[in-house]
Amino acid sequence: MGAMIEEVQHLVEDMSSQQKEMIGGKTYYRGSLWGHDVVLAFSKWGKVAAASTATVLLDRYGCDILIFTGVAGSARQDVKIGDVIIADKLIQHDMDVSASTWFEKFEVPGLKLKYFPVRNQHVDQAREAATTFFSEDPKLPEHLQPFGILVPTVHTGTIASGDQFIGSLEKLAEMRSEIEGLACVEMEGAAVAQVAYEHQVSVIVIRSISDNADHTAHVDFPKFVEQVASYYSRGIVKNLLRNLSV
Repeated sequence: MGAMIEEVQHLVEDMSSQQKEMIGGKTYYRGSLWGHDVVLAFSKWGKVAAASTATVLLDRYGCDILIFTGVAGSARQDVKIGDVIIADKLIQHDMDVSASTWFEKFEVPGLKLKYFPVRNQHVDQAREAATTFFSEDPKLPEHLQPFGILVPTVHTGTIASGDQFIGSLEKLAEMRSEIEGLACVEMEGAAVAQVAYEHQVSVIVIRSISDNADHTAHVDFPKFVEQVASYYSRGIVKNLLRNLSV
């Protein structure tokens, strides 16, 4: 899954035995990638769009693992533009029904959870896939040089999702103080993780850092997605699927 078409397009092009189906205004591509039967989908932005796509993947196609790739904003000083975050847990930063006094902030009603965990083996496999891609892909420098990215780093940490674009130093500082191990912010991953949790399947979320969430650094976002993030997605997912154990 990807929230932007560019994030899945290269993978669609690599897919063999491809079949397409339209469901709920979204196209689902079914076929084979590097030894696995897969379904690819462009989810569109936001938690609802991502959750509805994930539900279709599980209910209609019977997928036994959900993989989400895309861009995110850094929430740590050591996480730079061009780096990659592998989620070890995910949280919805805009989930707050604590005023009811029945729940804590970030707790999802009915689940008694704030954080949705990722299995250690899948964190390790995704991290290895990204690290191998960065160290071995010969074409990577030509994609990175226009953005001044020298040596990308792979990090693990908490990914926070919410239906808002974070662009405030104050908001980011508040989130850092309240969310354990916060590495980046985006708009879909925790929703996918909740659906996976409720269906008792695995989830992997991989994010390429396109900006600082306080907007102190700027890149040509469409160009970054097309030339860097989409390239990352293809290379990392390719390595991941070659060694993935569900």
